Amino acid sequence: MHRIWCELFFSRYLLAPHEYRITITTVDLENHIGDKLMKSSIIKRSVVIDGHKTSVSLEDAFWSGLKEIASAKQATLSNVVAEIDKARQQGNLSSAIRLFVLDRTRAPEIHRPAHVA
Repeated sequence: MHRIWCELFFSRYLLAPHEYRITITTVDLENHIGDKLMKSSIIKRSVVIDGHKTSVSLEDAFWSGLKEIASAKQATLSNVVAEIDKARQQGNLSSAIRLFVLDRTRAPEIHRPAHVA
């Protein structure tokens, strides 16, 4: 199964245009809070922004939200991440992406494009 996944991943990766390539690495973190064990699945992805490769570590929920926002804007993930990168004033890119997705999730009607009737 792992061999099939690797072949599928690398064939898609190699066929994608260079500026849109995103690689994925999974990291499982375990946090103990009181007697409860909480798991957080953070996935590290590489994104090409303005011709240079950078990595971001995001939970699946934030990555899914970012993909939905990009789709709604009819933009590529790389372009949306580049916008976020240019607009951030401090902190790391992963945090800036989380705040961006949270902002759009809390007030989606503010950020929704107006439709011409």
